[in-house]
Amino acid sequence: MCLLKKYLLILALLTFNASYSFAGEDCLKIIGNKLENGKAASLAAHFDDRVSLIIPGSHSSCSHAQASLIIKDFFTKNKPQSLVIEHAGNNEKVEFAIGKLKTDKGSYRVYVQYKKAGDDCIIKELRLEK
Repeated sequence: MCLLKKYLLILALLTFNASYSFAGEDCLKIIGNKLENGKAASLAAHFDDRVSLIIPGSHSSCSHAQASLIIKDFFTKNKPQSLVIEHAGNNEKVEFAIGKLKTDKGSYRVYVQYKKAGDDCIIKELRLEK
Protein backbone atom coordinates (compact mmCIF):
# COMPACT_ATOMS: atom_id res chain seq x y z
CA MET A 1 0.00 0.00 0.00
CA CYS A 2 2.84 2.37 0.85
CA LEU A 3 4.42 1.73 -2.57
CA LEU A 4 1.18 2.75 -4.31
CA LYS A 5 1.14 6.06 -2.42
CA LYS A 6 4.73 6.76 -3.53
CA TYR A 7 3.84 6.10 -7.17
CA LEU A 8 0.78 8.35 -6.94
CA LEU A 9 2.86 11.12 -5.37
CA ILE A 10 5.50 10.84 -8.10
CA LEU A 11 2.80 10.85 -10.78
CA ALA A 12 1.18 13.96 -9.23
CA LEU A 13 4.53 15.78 -9.09
CA LEU A 14 5.35 14.90 -12.69
CA THR A 15 1.93 16.09 -13.83
CA PHE A 16 2.32 19.39 -11.96
CA ASN A 17 5.82 19.91 -13.36
CA ALA A 18 4.67 19.16 -16.92
CA SER A 19 1.73 21.58 -16.70
CA TYR A 20 4.03 24.28 -15.30
CA SER A 21 6.47 23.78 -18.17
CA PHE A 22 3.72 23.94 -20.79
CA ALA A 23 2.45 27.23 -19.34
CA GLY A 24 5.93 28.72 -19.74
CA GLU A 25 6.18 27.41 -23.28
CA ASP A 26 2.83 28.97 -24.15
CA CYS A 27 4.04 32.38 -22.95
CA LEU A 28 7.26 31.94 -24.88
CA LYS A 29 5.33 31.13 -28.06
CA ILE A 30 3.02 34.11 -27.59
CA ILE A 31 5.80 36.59 -26.84
CA GLY A 32 8.11 35.12 -29.49
CA ASN A 33 5.45 35.39 -32.18
CA LYS A 34 4.83 39.05 -31.38
CA LEU A 35 8.56 39.83 -31.40
CA GLU A 36 9.13 37.97 -34.66
CA ASN A 37 6.23 39.70 -36.39
CA GLY A 38 6.95 43.18 -34.99
CA LYS A 39 3.54 43.45 -33.33
CA ALA A 40 4.43 46.35 -31.03
CA ALA A 41 0.95 47.05 -29.65
CA SER A 42 0.12 43.43 -28.86
CA LEU A 43 3.62 42.83 -27.42
CA ALA A 44 3.27 45.96 -25.27
CA ALA A 45 -0.03 44.63 -23.94
CA HIS A 46 2.08 42.08 -22.03
CA PHE A 47 4.40 44.65 -20.43
CA ASP A 48 4.26 44.93 -16.65
CA ASP A 49 3.29 48.28 -15.09
CA ARG A 50 7.04 49.03 -14.95
CA VAL A 51 9.29 47.20 -17.36
CA SER A 52 13.06 47.17 -17.73
CA LEU A 53 13.58 47.98 -21.41
CA ILE A 54 17.05 47.92 -22.92
CA ILE A 55 17.28 48.60 -26.64
CA PRO A 56 19.72 50.71 -28.67
CA GLY A 57 19.07 54.33 -27.64
CA SER A 58 17.03 53.47 -24.54
CA HIS A 59 18.19 51.84 -21.30
CA SER A 60 15.73 52.32 -18.49
CA SER A 61 13.02 51.07 -16.27
CA CYS A 62 9.96 52.75 -17.69
CA SER A 63 6.21 52.79 -17.42
CA HIS A 64 3.99 50.61 -19.53
CA ALA A 65 3.04 53.59 -21.73
CA GLN A 66 6.65 54.72 -22.27
CA ALA A 67 7.79 51.17 -23.08
CA SER A 68 4.94 50.83 -25.60
CA LEU A 69 6.08 53.92 -27.49
CA ILE A 70 9.74 52.87 -27.42
CA ILE A 71 9.09 49.36 -28.76
CA LYS A 72 6.75 50.75 -31.45
CA ASP A 73 9.52 53.11 -32.57
CA PHE A 74 12.05 50.26 -32.57
CA PHE A 75 9.87 48.04 -34.77
CA THR A 76 9.14 50.97 -37.12
CA LYS A 77 12.88 51.45 -37.66
CA ASN A 78 13.81 47.73 -37.58
CA LYS A 79 11.39 45.42 -39.39
CA PRO A 80 11.70 41.93 -37.84
CA GLN A 81 12.34 39.05 -40.21
CA SER A 82 12.94 36.07 -37.93
CA LEU A 83 13.45 35.05 -34.32
CA VAL A 84 15.43 32.05 -33.10
CA ILE A 85 15.16 31.12 -29.41
CA GLU A 86 18.50 29.66 -28.36
CA HIS A 87 17.83 29.07 -24.68
CA ALA A 88 14.86 29.20 -22.33
CA GLY A 89 14.46 28.40 -18.67
CA ASN A 90 13.23 29.59 -15.32
CA ASN A 91 14.68 31.21 -12.25
CA GLU A 92 12.35 30.71 -9.27
CA LYS A 93 9.04 32.38 -10.26
CA VAL A 94 10.25 34.03 -13.48
CA GLU A 95 10.73 32.51 -16.93
CA PHE A 96 13.32 33.78 -19.41
CA ALA A 97 14.40 33.26 -23.00
CA ILE A 98 17.50 34.22 -24.96
CA GLY A 99 17.61 34.34 -28.73
CA LYS A 100 18.46 36.22 -31.87
CA LEU A 101 16.09 38.60 -33.68
CA LYS A 102 16.99 39.26 -37.30
CA THR A 103 15.69 42.55 -38.70
CA ASP A 104 16.12 44.42 -41.96
CA LYS A 105 18.79 46.55 -40.22
CA GLY A 106 20.77 43.71 -38.59
CA SER A 107 20.62 41.11 -35.85
CA TYR A 108 19.88 41.69 -32.18
CA ARG A 109 20.46 39.48 -29.17
CA VAL A 110 17.12 39.14 -27.36
CA TYR A 111 16.65 38.55 -23.66
CA VAL A 112 13.12 38.50 -22.30
CA GLN A 113 12.07 37.83 -18.71
CA TYR A 114 8.40 37.11 -18.07
CA LYS A 115 6.01 35.44 -15.69
CA LYS A 116 2.70 33.69 -16.01
CA ALA A 117 -0.09 35.48 -14.11
CA GLY A 118 -3.36 33.60 -14.42
CA ASP A 119 -4.03 33.35 -18.15
CA ASP A 120 -1.71 36.26 -18.99
CA CYS A 121 2.01 36.53 -19.68
CA ILE A 122 3.68 39.54 -18.06
CA ILE A 123 6.97 40.83 -19.49
CA LYS A 124 9.22 42.13 -16.71
CA GLU A 125 12.34 42.82 -18.81
CA LEU A 126 13.12 43.05 -22.52
CA ARG A 127 16.59 43.54 -23.97
CA LEU A 128 17.40 43.93 -27.64
CA GLU A 129 21.16 44.41 -28.01
CA LYS A 130 23.38 44.61 -31.11
